[in-house]
Amino acid sequence: LAAQVLLAALAVGDDTYEPCPAYPPLAPAATVAADPQFQAALRNVTSLLQSKAATLPSGLVATIVYNDSVLWSGGFGLRDKNKPGSGPPLPSDLVRIASITKAYTDTLLYVLRDAGTVGLDDELSTHLPGFSMRNPYGTAGKVTLRNLASHLAGIPREMPWPCTLDQHQCAESDVLENLRSVMPVSPPNRRFHYSNLGIALLGRALAHAAATTATPPSFEALLAEKVLAPLGMVNATFDTAKVLAADQRAVGTTSSGEFVNVSNTCQPTPGAPGGWGAPCGCLWAS
Repeated sequence: LAAQVLLAALAVGDDTYEPCPAYPPLAPAATVAADPQFQAALRNVTSLLQSKAATLPSGLVATIVYNDSVLWSGGFGLRDKNKPGSGPPLPSDLVRIASITKAYTDTLLYVLRDAGTVGLDDELSTHLPGFSMRNPYGTAGKVTLRNLASHLAGIPREMPWPCTLDQHQCAESDVLENLRSVMPVSPPNRRFHYSNLGIALLGRALAHAAATTATPPSFEALLAEKVLAPLGMVNATFDTAKVLAADQRAVGTTSSGEFVNVSNTCQPTPGAPGGWGAPCGCLWAS
């Protein structure tokens, strides 16, 4: 009876929603920036960050954004603690944004969905030929672009040895070959399981989906064209060697002050400047 009542309610229920709240109009950014209260608060924030930076193992950059406009940005501490004269980090300095890269890969999925290039529920194997994993569960669920993007595909967290993100880098054929003997952690769509491997697979599949017969698939170039360039992120890159050679980065440290050796991570492979796993964590950005 309870199920019948529920089904009846669902059948007659409407699909209306409360209207969005009416927020007051925003003052222009220049007006806010010139406001005495804002200026006073900014002085307090600046003083706080200067004091805090003196106790941190790395420098820091802070930015205040108001309605998509940058009202203020400043660097504190040292750009490179190995070099006392390096000065504070700049807003234009690059840092490896690590797993924040995943947000850009997921954004690319929706850009290509809107363009009609892919569907969210396309199976991964449709766009990444050669992908297969063991299925000990006997379920009918498929690995799709949607459940890869939301970490619901049941894919293990890391790429199979020896194709890990931080160690030996492999070509796509090596990764796919190794995956054939890897066990999923669960059937698709059963539970959330964070996966660097899953987002790497998603990014490389998107590159295949958008490639033409005359152009080899390149996730890095595709992301730059479809996401980074429209956002004005002209300095963002996957090319770790180029960033290090040009000294474009603010040097990071661990919480204990040890320097982060980024030269051993996200190493390039042929056709993939950040390594095959770049879509999950190898983007440099300011």
